[in-house]
Amino acid sequence: MSRVNVKQVILSPKFRQVYTVTRTKGHYEKGKFILDEPIKFDISGVITVATAKEVNMIPEGDRINGAMVFYSLVPLHTTTNNPNAISDIIEWQNNKYKIMQVNPWIDYGYYQAIAVRMEGY
Repeated sequence: MSRVNVKQVILSPKFRQVYTVTRTKGHYEKGKFILDEPIKFDISGVITVATAKEVNMIPEGDRINGAMVFYSLVPLHTTTNNPNAISDIIEWQNNKYKIMQVNPWIDYGYYQAIAVRMEGY
């Protein structure tokens, strides 16, 4: 059975939007985790409001501020999937969102990241 590759939808000018990702990695020095200088880069992808099912995938305390789903061709990071980094932060429409969960739908050509709006933004 062939799989549907949604890469064309994510790259379509009709649906895609540009957002900025801030990625912060770090390293251990004398037993202490030191953050490196953050790196910012732009990604194009589809952005939607998180559904109730998607919101249920993130911890309860993080559900209050609103959740969005970011679809991209580039993997986004959470703290748990990269021990030498913290979760990516997305800037979109004057708001900042913290990546809480990434679903790697790579068989279908994309990544789905569920993010919550950060307080104060």
